Amino acid sequence: KKLNEEQRLLLKTITSLHGPKTMQTYVKLAGSEKWSPELRVCTSMFVKLDGIQDGQALNNEELEVIQAAVSEVQYAVARYGGTFLRFVVDDKGAILFTAFGLPPRKFDEDNIRAATCALEIHQRIVQLRKDVKQKNAANELARDLGVSIGITSGKVFCGIVGGQNRCEY
Repeated sequence: KKLNEEQRLLLKTITSLHGPKTMQTYVKLAGSEKWSPELRVCTSMFVKLDGIQDGQALNNEELEVIQAAVSEVQYAVARYGGTFLRFVVDDKGAILFTAFGLPPRKFDEDNIRAATCALEIHQRIVQLRKDVKQKNAANELARDLGVSIGITSGKVFCGIVGGQNRCEY
């Protein structure tokens, strides 16, 4: 079946955000009502990496610690069926945005999955801090690295936001 312009745009967006495996699922759903924008119950999880500030000058070793922390969050979120949406460093600090319940990864217990994932993320960041301190006790970022996590559930808009040249799902 040939895809219309909206479906091609959605495929492009999903591929860039969620990777080829999710895209393959959406290709199978092409032409169905699942392409339509919708309000659905999702669970959002916000992960703040404590100790990282906007405008903070970081050396390569500290950047590696941040990359390791982000990788730990990505791993845990994927393991519990969530979706990693974005990583932002601004005046509020370093924040990772994730969601549970986005298509095609919808489970009845997304809120429980998110809470369990949050506990695992906390354990992983604590272990990362210990590992980095053991490797280099002088690493200032390792001394301050921590995690704060917030979780909320409710109805959210799921669909393409933006225009043809720049959009996101």
